[in-house]
Amino acid sequence: MTLFIIGIVAFSLSMLGVLVFLGLWTYKDAQIKSEHSPGLWVAVVLLVPNLLGFIAYLLVGRTKKDVPATHKYRRALIACLVIWVLSLGLFVGSAIRMAVTDSFDSWGSTTINVSTGSTFMTRDSFSHRNNRWTFTARRADAVRSRNIQLSAGEMTSFHVSGESSDGNVFLRVEQGTRVERFDITMFSGYINLLDYGFEPGRHRVAILMEEARDVRVEITWR
Repeated sequence: MTLFIIGIVAFSLSMLGVLVFLGLWTYKDAQIKSEHSPGLWVAVVLLVPNLLGFIAYLLVGRTKKDVPATHKYRRALIACLVIWVLSLGLFVGSAIRMAVTDSFDSWGSTTINVSTGSTFMTRDSFSHRNNRWTFTARRADAVRSRNIQLSAGEMTSFHVSGESSDGNVFLRVEQGTRVERFDITMFSGYINLLDYGFEPGRHRVAILMEEARDVRVEITWR
């Protein structure tokens, strides 16, 4: 998210810089190279979209071929263009990464790599944006974990709902050296993590399943 915001800000500022220095360069250049009003060409360059106005000025407006062109503002314009291209790449790359990550985290997969066993017919839906994690499995003997950033308010509204027709399902919360394990095989209610000595920040939350069947776990923090 941070890179995405930086990309938007850099893209916006560099685009503004491109327009400003493009207008200044056109005005100075038209004073030397054009027989028409420099202000007119600045308006054409800035108002005609898709750089068509700029192309028109280069092809039609610069009628004095034997007069040397101005170099004023050219370096500033090139620098803004470089920053604009780089920020555009950062913006697009961050947007694609967010979309892919959100899609992956939202739907998970039908199989899962685990350290203690295997799962069958799973569905894993996780979203930081909606403060929600749901997990279902027809049969599971496995561990599924996520990193969750929690504020103090979210820690007091940490709601867990778990059920299983057979076996055991546990919730493990870790932060630094502090570890707590909760039996959520048949549980629905709030767990105030502040009461267990946890602090606002990053937490490692894991669902532990031991030969469990028809597992359904839903965790929300709002």
